[in-house]
This record gives sequence, C-alpha cells and structure tokens, in this order.
Amino acid sequence: MIEKLKEKFPALIIQQTIPSNEEHEWFLYREDVYIGIPKHELTHRDKSMLSIFLTPFQTGEHLSVEQALWHQLISNKPEAVHKFNHVYKEKKMFRFIHFYLHDEVEMSSFEEAVTSLLVSDLIFLWLHPKGGLLIERDNLEYDFHEDFMNLRNVIIADFYTDLDLYVGTFFTHDDVIHEVFSWEKHCFELARRHSNRKGIFYFYEVVPFLVLSETSDTLRQQLSTIIKADFSQEEIKSIKVFIECGLNISLAAKQLFMHRNSMQYRVDKFIEKTGIDIKAFQGAFVMYLAILNHDY
Repeated sequence: MIEKLKEKFPALIIQQTIPSNEEHEWFLYREDVYIGIPKHELTHRDKSMLSIFLTPFQTGEHLSVEQALWHQLISNKPEAVHKFNHVYKEKKMFRFIHFYLHDEVEMSSFEEAVTSLLVSDLIFLWLHPKGGLLIERDNLEYDFHEDFMNLRNVIIADFYTDLDLYVGTFFTHDDVIHEVFSWEKHCFELARRHSNRKGIFYFYEVVPFLVLSETSDTLRQQLSTIIKADFSQEEIKSIKVFIECGLNISLAAKQLFMHRNSMQYRVDKFIEKTGIDIKAFQGAFVMYLAILNHDY
C-alpha cells in the first residue's frame, strides 16, 4: 500500500516520531507510524479516500495552548523550551502517565471518566486513537495506585476494552523532556510486549526487560540453562508468582489458589533441583531474570 501511495504522492514521508509539521496532512498508518502528505498535493476527495483506510492525525493546531506546548516539547521543538519556562515560571514537578486502550473509544467520554476518578490536575494529550499521555503536575505525596486500579476496572466495565498504563517518574524544568518521553515510551512498549500480564506498569517493573533487551546472546544462553527441561510451565509460573509476591509464600499461594503447604513444597523442590536459593534476594533475582528470559 505504501508503494502505491508513493506513486501517487511522491513527496509522501513516513516517520515514527509524533508529527508537528503543519504543512503536511498526517495519517496514522499503524501504532506510532505516521504518513505525511503535503497539503497542497491533496484534494478534498483524496483526503476523504485516505481517511477510509488510514486514521487522520491532528497536529498541534487543534490543541489548547497548554496541550500544544507539551506536544512541541515531546516532539523536541527547540522553541518550546523557552515557552515552557515562561508558562511555568515557578519550578514544578511533572510526570507522564502513558495510556493505551486495546480498542478505540469516544475520546471525550474517556477523558470524563479519567477526570472523575483521578484527583490530580491532568493534561490530556492524545498521540493516536488508542493512546497518549496524562501529564500530571505537582502531586508527589499522593499514592495513585489504587485510583489507577479503579480507573482500569471502570474502563473495562463501561467501555468494554482493556487499559494499560505506564506510570513515569517525576521530572523538572531541568530535564530534557523529549528524552524523558522517548525513554518512557520505550519502557512501556517493552512492558506491553513482554509482560504476560496487562495493567499498570512502573519503571522498576520494566528494568528486568530492559536488562534482557541489552544482554548478549551468550549470557542469555547461559540464563536459559538455569531453567531445567523437566520443569513444567505450571511450576515455572508458580515460582515467578512467588518472586513477584516479594518471596511471600502465603501471598503467592493465595494468588495461585493453592494451599500454603503445597506452595512451600513447590518452592523447596525448585531450590533442590536448581541449587539456587530463591528465598534469598540474590537467588530470586537471578531466577527471575532466567524465567523472564525463558518467556522473552
């Protein structure tokens, strides 16, 4: 399809960064891949036809002043930094909450649901029809985890689709904002691709996937030898849950609907077979990497 479009529109461009060039008409080809065609090359009929099989993407021209500023910041527009320092004269803390919906929903209804459930002052920035950013200001002392859980449950119940969130770390005026955004976007993509659970992700949960993504093939091969061939998928899953539950036998047994004694026996047998004490932090860390590598 792209080649045929290039034949008709020779000046067509494709990029994976958020579009900000307002001289082009932009369309979402697939998640995080954008097609831009110079506006002067498009007729009204062309735009209507393209909109049938591509999703039109609006650049900052249709955003509020504050939304447009953040759009420019994450797009690495040099002039945006000066505007940012002018708009936010007092030093503030910010963080990005990345969201991804498994299906498209009515944007205004989604925003209304989020606003009603989260107490923080949020800026919405849609980056594609299924996702974007919630930009949070100065809420360092508030623990949002329970509210995020409630929000996810409401979206599932009311919109009949799932919601994934990546909660970023706080940053200030002094940080390079587009680098913060790009790094967190990468972390979120890794979590969604490799985690066998969906929901709410934090940086510390993604670190093991980051480590594996940068690990040499030789080391990954060595990690794979830790998981013995005679371990069943059920055994591997139960040990993973045990580690994710903070090495708490009772909590892991509850999550797996097992008797505590059965869970204890499984952990002890696992230690006996591998020679790695997964009840201690060092052993648990190595085994956790080995299990993630097995599932990677």
